[in-house]
Amino acid sequence: QRARAPASAVEAECRRAFELDASLARRRATRLSRFRPPPWDRPWARAVERLWDSLKAANYGRDAVRRRVNAAAGGTVLHRSYPSGRDWHELRLSLTAAALDDLETDALGTLVACFLVGVAVAEAALARALGQDSTAQLRRAGVLVDVDVKDGRRCCGALQLFPVLDDDVIATDWSSETLLDANDAVMSVGTESLELALLAPPPKRGARVLDLCCGSGVQGVVALCRGAASVTFVDTSRRALAFCRVNVLGCERRGRLGDSRFLRCDARHARDVALRAGGRAFDVVLANPPFVAGGSSRFAAGGGDGWR
Repeated sequence: QRARAPASAVEAECRRAFELDASLARRRATRLSRFRPPPWDRPWARAVERLWDSLKAANYGRDAVRRRVNAAAGGTVLHRSYPSGRDWHELRLSLTAAALDDLETDALGTLVACFLVGVAVAEAALARALGQDSTAQLRRAGVLVDVDVKDGRRCCGALQLFPVLDDDVIATDWSSETLLDANDAVMSVGTESLELALLAPPPKRGARVLDLCCGSGVQGVVALCRGAASVTFVDTSRRALAFCRVNVLGCERRGRLGDSRFLRCDARHARDVALRAGGRAFDVVLANPPFVAGGSSRFAAGGGDGWR
């Protein structure tokens, strides 16, 4: 719709969105996705483990998050039963300064503001929510990005932590304001991903699951949380598979254990996938492939007609 709108209308919309108090605008408009998953070594894994443990301690789950944001805003701010990652990210443009300040008064609110809504929060608030050592470790790992503002140092979350079901959390890139080339970004949790997670029958306990075109791994992680014995994640993107590792680790830190394998190959080459997965049959196959006709990003490029 914006692409078809006159340039003057787009300019007016942007001006309305960002005609904010200067300091608040800096908090809201910071470009975020500088996160680069490094090689999967032990120091990096420890930093991510601390983050997942902090989320668990703060009760960072779908219902608790919604209640906390509504309390800060003084009313219901999202009316969808299952808002998408973009829905949460767009709250940064509508929440008042008072609501954002209220979120920073406790651990859950601080984590929601930083990693779900996507605004810069005070370093002191993050230290209370995560601990001083964890905050420093996450900054070194690139999960937290420093923002220079007049009222003291603030930090942005370089990835979005999206509560899918109950306390199941998925890390993705942000839905907008990315510094990445569109071809590299890992899709935030959208409506179609949520619908598949909600509507797909739970796998039988002990099932072997194949997650094709896995992206952030949301479908496979939900399957692990529901009792699957193993999940094989398949994608052409190294970055997507790095996010899958992050999310599987989060699943393990919440006590949901299972075997995971990560394969970088084209999901259309079924024989290659089967051979590299050990040649054994799968009980469940999940797939949310690119379907946007003419899409430019890796996660959306469905060819000229959306079927390629």
